[in-house]
Amino acid sequence: MNKLLFIICTTVAIDATGMGIVFPISPKLLQGMNVLGDIPLYVGLWASICTLMQFVFSPILGVLMDKIGHRPVLLLGNA
Repeated sequence: MNKLLFIICTTVAIDATGMGIVFPISPKLLQGMNVLGDIPLYVGLWASICTLMQFVFSPILGVLMDKIGHRPVLLLGNA
């Protein structure tokens, strides 16, 4: 497997794992922080905003990767 492809797949797997761990327990986390209001709404907004930001910034980061290289952008994204 190409080294760059491996790095990209690893990054995507780490991102998906993080979302898979945090998203199911986020209502309990918000309750533990004494957040008032409609907690399911907040969790839904959080998930929607994360997805929207990935949709918006993926093409921008793709152009940036083409201009300055993949490694600096991936390192910055994982920082």
